[in-house]
Amino acid sequence: MHISTLGIIAGGYSGEAEVSYRSSATLMDQLKDTPWEVVLITLTKEAWTAHWKNKKIEVDKNDFSFKTPEGNHKIDYAYIIIHGTPGEDGRLQGYLDMLDIPYSTGDPLNMSLTFNKGATQRSLKARGIQVSDFVQVRKGEAINKDAIITAVGLPCFVKPAEAGSSLGASKVKTMEDLLPALDKVFHVDDEAMIERYLVGRELTCGVIRYKGKVIALPITEIISSNEFFDYAAKYDPTAAQEITPAEIGEEATGHCQAIAKDIYGMLNCKGIIRIDFFLCGTELFVVEVNTVPGFSKESIVPQQLRAAGLSIKEVLMDIIETTSTKA
Repeated sequence: MHISTLGIIAGGYSGEAEVSYRSSATLMDQLKDTPWEVVLITLTKEAWTAHWKNKKIEVDKNDFSFKTPEGNHKIDYAYIIIHGTPGEDGRLQGYLDMLDIPYSTGDPLNMSLTFNKGATQRSLKARGIQVSDFVQVRKGEAINKDAIITAVGLPCFVKPAEAGSSLGASKVKTMEDLLPALDKVFHVDDEAMIERYLVGRELTCGVIRYKGKVIALPITEIISSNEFFDYAAKYDPTAAQEITPAEIGEEATGHCQAIAKDIYGMLNCKGIIRIDFFLCGTELFVVEVNTVPGFSKESIVPQQLRAAGLSIKEVLMDIIETTSTKA
């Protein structure tokens, strides 16, 4: 498919919108000297807006176009960099499919499955991937604290089932801390994940499809000065140390990268994803699958691409070119 106008789709309806705007700035900078007219499209609940030549123009949702004095511009391709809804949960992908507009991520099924942490963990576990013990609780359900703690132990980790950047997450150390932690989650999501707290080394591995091959990028080890790698640590460079490539030895590195590539294929992922792990002794646990990982200056995947000796611009262009034509 010939691409004329490429939309960088940013913002979204969640607390991660600010992160998305930072990521979109990186993409706009990397793709500014390409054959395409690159336009930033921001989505909020109030408006969908095209940022064209220092003007803000309302987007027509009927066909994903916007009008300028030069004529009507229809987005031919969408590079989705929304972290959270509607860009990471399959909703935007379904809309674009109905308009026959190609995009940079997995399809609606892939995105909706991976957006729910519980659904992802159950799917991975069924395929033989090791995950932490967990319990899911919905808002309004009766809470059996004893049963939950019996299942996952203390301390445990409480987080929203459908939110990223560690928004609403807590480390729970006592039985008394459980209900306040769930209440914190229910302010941002209707479903909570309560996981066994893993003690080990926190790792993360980006995966891309580049020049026809699925490639696992160099692994990053995250050493947080906070209780865990929370929102502040992710976007405050002084709050965490990120070591790329991780110094975990060849065997552990190879095992982690092999699992990351397997997950990319088994969940039918597209574009760039990032998978979070815990290495506990010699055991490797998958914690989370991020299908629209952060791409700001502070983000991990750009670090990993540089460590791999890959051009960020060339990787992005390859993704766009290969996903612009649907099979």
